[in-house]
Amino acid sequence: LLAAGALKWMRWGLTGRNLHWEAAVRVIQAHPFVGLGPGNYLLGIRDYLSSEELRVYNDELLANKHPVFWIHLHNLYLQVMVEYGVVGAVLLFSALGCLVMRAFRSGNPSKVIAAFQISIIGFLIHNFFDVTNIHGFDLLFGILLAAAALNGRISDAPRPSHAGRS
Repeated sequence: LLAAGALKWMRWGLTGRNLHWEAAVRVIQAHPFVGLGPGNYLLGIRDYLSSEELRVYNDELLANKHPVFWIHLHNLYLQVMVEYGVVGAVLLFSALGCLVMRAFRSGNPSKVIAAFQISIIGFLIHNFFDVTNIHGFDLLFGILLAAAALNGRISDAPRPSHAGRS
């Protein structure tokens, strides 16, 4: 029974991620502004599952005694919308936008900057199909907001002079 369910997920494509994303849309429609609240996705998702999604969820609980597949939405952007709503999404995208603009606006052709740029692109693409920080959204927000707030201040800070040293 569980193997047949797994094969059906694979036929649907994206290894069943579309089940998550469809449920996410229903949550976002019900709670557009502030979402379910930080960390409340797993606690509240059952209320938004279709009958087939709920069957898959219950089969997983039966097999594993706890959610494995449903532990997160497999899409950072939808996860933020579900847990934080439009308010959180605006904060996330603002911070990401500042970080991306700063990284790609840099006139410094160093290998470190190039690696940072590639890492940002990889992070942004990867998070369409997974969630890098499953349990650390508050940490992620803090880091991104700090990076946005420091936008340019670190590299523009005066460096100590070593003129008197020999």
